[in-house]
Amino acid sequence: TQSQSSTTTTTSSIVRRGHDKGAVCAYFPNTKLMIVSSHLQETTKSLPEVVFDEIRCKELYRIGNALSQISSLANILNSSSTSSSPTPIQNQSQIKEYDSLIFCGDLNFRVESEFTEPEDKAKGGCDFSFVESRISRNDTHEIKDLFLNFDRLHKLMKSNNELDHQNNQEDKNDTINPSSSSSLSVRCPHVIYKCIDLLGEEIINQTKSIPPSYIFKPNGKYPRTYSNKRTPSWPDRILIKNLESLCNLQSSSSVTSTCTSLKQVVSSDHEPIVALLSINPTSRP
Repeated sequence: TQSQSSTTTTTSSIVRRGHDKGAVCAYFPNTKLMIVSSHLQETTKSLPEVVFDEIRCKELYRIGNALSQISSLANILNSSSTSSSPTPIQNQSQIKEYDSLIFCGDLNFRVESEFTEPEDKAKGGCDFSFVESRISRNDTHEIKDLFLNFDRLHKLMKSNNELDHQNNQEDKNDTINPSSSSSLSVRCPHVIYKCIDLLGEEIINQTKSIPPSYIFKPNGKYPRTYSNKRTPSWPDRILIKNLESLCNLQSSSSVTSTCTSLKQVVSSDHEPIVALLSINPTSRP
């Protein structure tokens, strides 16, 4: 916990058991702003993405629960000098709608076409070929269509069903079971429910053409071509929610933003995703 200029900042790490994935966050109680950077479960086998989507949603659920605890603790610490103590938050669904959120990082949700058989998902398989052929046309409308129809995170966030936080408790077994993949049902976790996907907004509004930012061969020469190891996707995202409340605005349209990928950065198999937000945070009355 840090205290500067009467502002308490609480930081914490959330580590996925036995793996190198998780999230870090910073919470600012005076403005009720939560900033989260995460790295979720990657695709590791030639299996349908719905198998991995379920694991990612479980991770998001656990992150959401941890954020509730962090914000509750921070609010208690921030008001410790007053006579009244706030009631601790017990469940992530109790996070107030006016809490502001920036959720970013490698969320690892992928693009997947209708080709979902193991041989289709293998290196250079039909799933890769279908997506790569759409990208190669270098057409803004094709990129938009690819995103709307086949991006897994976009589909998840557009669903009307939130994760049932009472009945869907933390699953202690993250074993991938391909035999049950057809019956998996994934719904949007509360922590990203009603978030604005800045990258998705740019693609849908056709402000600029942003083809998938993954997967490339690291340290290749610009411009790079896609590696056929995985299906090209947009795993890195920047999500925002209720930022207008930072400056007592009435609608998200009052918060301006631009988002793009940095194609010239070639040191990773990802292209970095960056966003510029124009906000003027002030304390609530």
